[in-house]
Amino acid sequence: MIDSSLLAAFMSMMVFSVASLSFSIFSEKTSVVWMNAFKATVALMAFAVAGLLAGQLTEFPQLNIFLYLFLGGFIGLNIGDFFLLNAFARLGAGRTLMIFGFQPFFMAIFAYLFFAQAMGRADILAAVLILVCVFTISFEKFRLHGHWEFWGLTFGFLGVLIDCLSVVITRAAFDSNPALGVLEANFYRCLGAAAGFLILSRFHRFHFGKRFRRMSFKSKFSAILASVLGTFLSLWLYLEAIDKGHLGNIATIVAAGPLFTSGFELIWKRQKPSKYFWASLALFSIALVLMAYSQSR
Repeated sequence: MIDSSLLAAFMSMMVFSVASLSFSIFSEKTSVVWMNAFKATVALMAFAVAGLLAGQLTEFPQLNIFLYLFLGGFIGLNIGDFFLLNAFARLGAGRTLMIFGFQPFFMAIFAYLFFAQAMGRADILAAVLILVCVFTISFEKFRLHGHWEFWGLTFGFLGVLIDCLSVVITRAAFDSNPALGVLEANFYRCLGAAAGFLILSRFHRFHFGKRFRRMSFKSKFSAILASVLGTFLSLWLYLEAIDKGHLGNIATIVAAGPLFTSGFELIWKRQKPSKYFWASLALFSIALVLMAYSQSR
């Protein structure tokens, strides 16, 4: 049976896969910086409300915990997502998330170096299968378009690497204080991201309020919904996973995002799944079985 941390990671990945389609569209229509700042602001307000209702924001955390979370949010949700959304705008959501196939390997290295979390043979094989799954979908896209977008791929790799560093820093906060609440942790992470955009706005105007006011009601609703799903709900589930789970295994689950993003794109465009899609789905299913086997031992 798959443990709760892997289930939370899977649900987080699914929610983000849906929202990433909207992130890609709005990053092209407005700007990468605007979309990134908007979703961080929406998430900050949502976590403030949820944290207060849950009684997790009643007192200020210890300084070292605050700095871990603030820095983790600044690095991951500000700098990391800047590169990620730049890749979205250049490559599209599905192809960008394929780069996350490398995340299990980055995360496994960091988890071993900082937390002494080793991966078993079944876990390593599952990570390899996810990587093959990602490249199967990637190969289909390459056949259709005939080329790779260098800067898009570069931005995507930087986004993945920085996201891994952010996760390591955030996990350090949970290890320092096991009683730390997930909503509280997310609030201070989003606060770090929002502070970064506030500083950036002094040097680069991205017309935060003006662009939102000019949107149609439908676009406003879509942007808010995508931010609630892809940042608030996705981050909530994601931190639930990394609070207790094995970082390498969680990264393996999240790395399967391209498969589900491609599936949602097929539904959106009303297209039939290809043989590459079915092959990727089979590989992902085998990887899940391997991780379940590893957890049961």
